[in-house]
Amino acid sequence: MCNPIPSIVLASVLLLASVVSGQHGKTIFGENKKTTLKAMKMISKALGVKCLHCHVKENGKILYPKDTAEKEITRSMKMVFVDSLFLKRQTLLTLEEAKKKTHITARFVANGDSAGIHLTAKTADGKVHRKLLPLPTDPKALNCATCHNGKLRFLTRAH
Repeated sequence: MCNPIPSIVLASVLLLASVVSGQHGKTIFGENKKTTLKAMKMISKALGVKCLHCHVKENGKILYPKDTAEKEITRSMKMVFVDSLFLKRQTLLTLEEAKKKTHITARFVANGDSAGIHLTAKTADGKVHRKLLPLPTDPKALNCATCHNGKLRFLTRAH
């Protein structure tokens, strides 16, 4: 059985949606509060993180509109990586955390013996990590869980 999402999480997503857009909850993740909330829950589950992984809490209050490096990475992954992979069938993204860069490339191969999503990450230490993921049954269903499946950093750990 799933644990219910704490009301603070629901409130935080709704507040973020309204503050970010000023258009009744429209964000890059949804057209309104309801779809944004649904997307945030999906992203959190797909990455295996809690809301405070991206959102900041200061003096006992969560500051939803405050930008963080984690929120910027999430936006980049959504717009530059997931959306581009769906539209262009290939993409490149460089993530920078703590002054260390990780270059991630992906190719979406729809047919043949090499069908799948071909991921490559080159980390700051020069290591190259590769993984072939199965294609989603519906290419329009490409999302964070397609690659992450509940693990925030799956390419740079043993798999």
